[in-house]
Amino acid sequence: MSDDLIKRSDAIEALNECTDIKGFEYTQMHNALIDIPSADRPQGEWINARDGVSDHVKCTNCFRTYYLGIVENYNFCPNCGARMKGADDE
Repeated sequence: MSDDLIKRSDAIEALNECTDIKGFEYTQMHNALIDIPSADRPQGEWINARDGVSDHVKCTNCFRTYYLGIVENYNFCPNCGARMKGADDE
């Protein structure tokens, strides 16, 4: 059997179209898709998004800003999939 190559963004888009998947189940599936190894996966880092305000961070790859409480334990950017500096698979 040969390996099928698909774009991660296409898989995530298909997941987003599954309207009956909610909350924790969605998060588990989304994280599983993000954690699939990719040779061309970008590298990023969470940086302080606002001067003097430490509750928002920004991805250095796509520059999307998030509330720190949402992404503080993420080892990837939910927007672009960039692997964050210090993630386990580096």
